[in-house]
Amino acid sequence: MPKSEEKHNKKGCWTEENMKHAMNDVLMGKISIREAVRVYDVPKSSLHDRINKIKKGKEANVPPKLGRFELTFSEKYEEELLAHIRQLDSMFMPLSKKEFLKLAYDLAVELRLPHRFNKTKKLAGKDFYYGFLKRHPEIALRVPESTSMMRAVGFNKPQVDLFFSKLVELMEKHSFPPSRIFNADETGVSSVHDNCKVMSVKGKRQAKKLSPIPDASKRRLATRKRKAEKSQILTGTPYKESLEEKQVQKNKKDEKKRRKCAKTLNLDQSSTSVQASVSSVTCCILCGESFEEDWIQCEKCKGWAHEKCADLENATFYYECDKCMQVQ
Repeated sequence: MPKSEEKHNKKGCWTEENMKHAMNDVLMGKISIREAVRVYDVPKSSLHDRINKIKKGKEANVPPKLGRFELTFSEKYEEELLAHIRQLDSMFMPLSKKEFLKLAYDLAVELRLPHRFNKTKKLAGKDFYYGFLKRHPEIALRVPESTSMMRAVGFNKPQVDLFFSKLVELMEKHSFPPSRIFNADETGVSSVHDNCKVMSVKGKRQAKKLSPIPDASKRRLATRKRKAEKSQILTGTPYKESLEEKQVQKNKKDEKKRRKCAKTLNLDQSSTSVQASVSSVTCCILCGESFEEDWIQCEKCKGWAHEKCADLENATFYYECDKCMQVQ
């Protein structure tokens, strides 16, 4: 039958004070190493190694140390890292697991500390992550609630006081009955995104994370897919010639599209009434296509063009097409 008795590991069970007294007595020649081991109850090999280091002029660590492994960060740097995590959590910008591991790697590189982190991925390892959580049990991985940027910025005392002052003013002016007061929430119009788990302080009722406002201009730029060009001197001969050549090619393409559109319009006019009703589709004066999009009318030639083809940067009520502008 296997033994039911549990093994008791006595490694590192001695105290730092006993090791100091044993080292002092041996170095002063009062007692031998064997006698010091018996009197102060310290390991013989540990006491022997520390005394040899001191005799060679090296520094000896008095506290018990098991194995050759050393933590990457000292207690001072870990406390600073913990304070940084707490500060970001209080500002609604907590770190995810990957961001925390990246921060730990960058900190070790910046401080030039010896580490065993992954230099290819530039991330700290999972052993450091779980060890950090074990040494600091007040930090945990939690699912945050998405908080709108506008709500976080606008929810302050001056804004709330302004809202309720306006509300009291309107209630006193119009005397709304309870049946005419409605609660209009943002159901179906979400301005926040789903978040992954982040590192937050335990004990808080809810972990929160700011959700940025989506930028509509990025989507428009992504759909246009314009080719990026380098800045050049306009008077430079090679660059000027390339611009002129591009303009000539563009004019040829526009002329071809306009002829194609005019040809289709002539065919529609000469067809029967049934065919005319089917094919009565407005064509763009720039691209010649007739698919449905946002349109704008030229004030000179009264032709219609797609807003994307017209390349309108800002909203405008007066528009002239490129053909009319070239005629001028």
